[in-house]
Amino acid sequence: MLPELRDMDHFSDALEIAAGIPGSGFAQAVEAAALQFQRFAVNEGATQ
Repeated sequence: MLPELRDMDHFSDALEIAAGIPGSGFAQAVEAAALQFQRFAVNEGATQ
């Protein structure tokens, strides 16, 4: 059964939706994007 469609205006919405469908392609893509954002934030903090 497919999950209910939801509005996704912010990345926090994507995180919440992905948490409801673990192991899905969407959840894997959101996880990869979150890790990239985290690495970027860590690297930005190191250069300031």
